[in-house]
Formats: sequence, structure tokens, C-alpha cells
Amino acid sequence: MNYDVIVVGAGPSGSTVAKFLSEKGVKVLLIDKDKFPRDKPCGGGLCEHITEFDYIRGKIEKNPSDFLESICIRSKIVSPSAKHTTDYLSETPLFYNIRRKKFDHMLVQFAIDAGAEFLESCKVKEVFTTQEKAVVELANNKEFICKVIVGAGGTYDVVANYLRKKEGLKKKQGKYIGMAVVEEFKVGEEFIDGAYGKERTSMINLKHANLNGYAWVFSKHDVLNIGFGGFNDEMKKIDIKKEFKNYLDFLKMRGYLPKWVKSKKLIGAPLPFIGNIKKTYTDRIILVGDAAGFVSPLTGEGIHYAIDSGKIASEVISKALEKEDFSAQSLKTYQHIWMKRWGKDLESLRFFHRLLMRYPEKFVKYGSKDEKLKKIFIDLFIGNMNTSRIKCKIVSRIIMDFFIYDVFRRG
Repeated sequence: MNYDVIVVGAGPSGSTVAKFLSEKGVKVLLIDKDKFPRDKPCGGGLCEHITEFDYIRGKIEKNPSDFLESICIRSKIVSPSAKHTTDYLSETPLFYNIRRKKFDHMLVQFAIDAGAEFLESCKVKEVFTTQEKAVVELANNKEFICKVIVGAGGTYDVVANYLRKKEGLKKKQGKYIGMAVVEEFKVGEEFIDGAYGKERTSMINLKHANLNGYAWVFSKHDVLNIGFGGFNDEMKKIDIKKEFKNYLDFLKMRGYLPKWVKSKKLIGAPLPFIGNIKKTYTDRIILVGDAAGFVSPLTGEGIHYAIDSGKIASEVISKALEKEDFSAQSLKTYQHIWMKRWGKDLESLRFFHRLLMRYPEKFVKYGSKDEKLKKIFIDLFIGNMNTSRIKCKIVSRIIMDFFIYDVFRRG
């Protein structure tokens, strides 16, 4: 069977492409290896600027119970020694807490309602393109032909692998791939109200297990989402279950977790932690979301980039369909748009990730004393600023605090 566009992967980026193209009358096939609803290892926090997408903002305003668990307006960031804590209370939402099983299923339903055909529990074995067509072959050897393929299958996306080979790009290595492990615990609304308040405080513990990452607790309605992450090369060197238990014990000692809680089903997922693919398009192919490497290097957050990249891709593909031109030259506009919109910010966040992981104790110490730096620190974490434009100002503020709180006071 022939389609205009086949989207491989039905996460937020893939569902978004399918939704917007289908709304324009494009014949779309959305494929995923899993059966929905399905869960995904993730903190489940949507940054506040997710509301720039009208259809999601509409759900939050009119039917929040469809997917929203809670709204976080307070965040605590703890230094590796636990001696310093940056505690920030916001007047507006820092982020929205969701359950990925419910949220992702809702996005798939948006695509189906718009007219996309959805094929679940189907693994894609191979993709390839010729001058005349693009082909998707399933594990059961069934083939589908289309004009454009969208790779939205996550870190190890089969479409991204094909693009790398076609363009002669290097494969992702362990030092660039991260892993997050997470488990959710149903502890009850009463406990969360008492320990995390109506503010639904989030907890961030920098460099847990000495990893170049962090551990977290996101407090939802009656569930705590707890996890930690780091680079693959580092994660392989530690006992992950033991370090997870250590973090649970840390939370129990401080009253953030009931004593009776025990880990039963810790799950993990890879993240393209540092860097997008150098080229996110080629003839008849576009990559979106995690498949393209669109994840904040500082926090690992990628849902906003996934949805926005999906929307951008749908606009570029729609114009290509009008012109019947699916060459790399025609599709390169996609990369120009996302790079201009937030590509430079991702590059700046890599710099701040390296800086934070090198001086985590000082970052939190200064943030706990300097209200302006505290606000900057939180905004960096929630992606609420144009980091590429104010990079120098942030660094200057950190240096100023270094002299105020360390050099002068020692003198």
C-alpha cells in the first residue's frame, strides 16, 4: 500500500508530524513497535512553554484531567554533598507533571482523529530510498511505499541509522548517549501533600553516584516519579540497582519517601544526551525528536523539542508535497528552521552542562545565596530562557558570586 508519508515511531514527535500532516489531507501511516497505551521511562515533566502549542494548552485549560497529574511551582536543587540547597518558589508553573502512558496515548489519538492510519506492535526492520520512492520494510517482510519517511523512533532509530550510512556520518558512541532509570511509586495524595506540598515540589540532586547527571523526584497527584541518569559509559561502571536504593534511602531519611517503599520495577531508556545529528534530513527523509538528538544536554528534557520539531517537519514536508520535490535540497529548510528556533540554545546548554558538572557544589551554594542567580539556575533547568543570547551574562554572574562568596570572604 502506498502513502504520502510514513512516520516511524509514535512518541510525541512522530504523533505530532502525523497529526499536522493528516489535518492537511496528507495520507499518513504512523508505525510503532509497541502497543498503545504504553509507558516510557521518563520523569514526565512538561516545561511551561509547552503551552505554546494551542491544542495542548487547550487541554490544560479545559480538560486537564485528560493527562495532567499536577503542576509544579517549587523546585529544590541539592548539591552533591547535600550541604547546600537552592529552593525556588515560583508564582507561575515551572512545569506540568504527566504520566507518559496517558500523555503519549493522547497524542496518538490526536493523530488518529486527524485521519492518520496507526499501525502498532509492528517493528520496522529496514528503510531505504531511491530517486522515485521511499520504502519501509517491517520485520514480517511486509513493505510500504511512500514519498517521505519521518524517523521518530528514539535514540536508536532505524531511519536515523539509514541516514547516517547514506550521509557518511559517525554512529553515536557511549560518551554521547545517556541513560535514565526510573520507577514510579504510588504513595498516596496525603503523603505527597505533606512532604511536597500543594506546590508539588520537585527535587533535583546533582551528580548522584558521582555521575555527570542528576537524580530527581517529581511529585504528581498520588505518585512519586523517582530516577537518575548519566552517560552510558559511566552507568556501566556502577551498580545501578544499588545506587537507586541508595537514593531511595536518602529520600526516606529526609522524609521525602515512606519507609515502606521498595523498588520493584526499575526501568531504563537511552537518551541522546549530548548533540543532535549533524544532518537531520536527506533525500526523502527527515528526523525528529530523540531520533535527531533533540534533548536538553543539561536536563535530558526532550518533549518540547520533540513536539516542536514534529510541527516544523510537518510544515516543511507539506510544502515539499505541494512541489512534488523530496530532495535533500527541498527538505533542508527543516534544519534551518529548528536551528534558528532553538538549535543554538542546545549548543549553549552543552556548555552549561559541562560547567555545572565541574562545579556543582559552587553552583548550588551561590544559587542559595543570590536570588538573581537562583532564578537563572531554575530557568536554565526548565528551558525558560534564550541561553545562547545571554550566555556571557550568566557566566559573568557566576564569576561575580565566586569573588563575593569565596575570595572576599576568605580574605
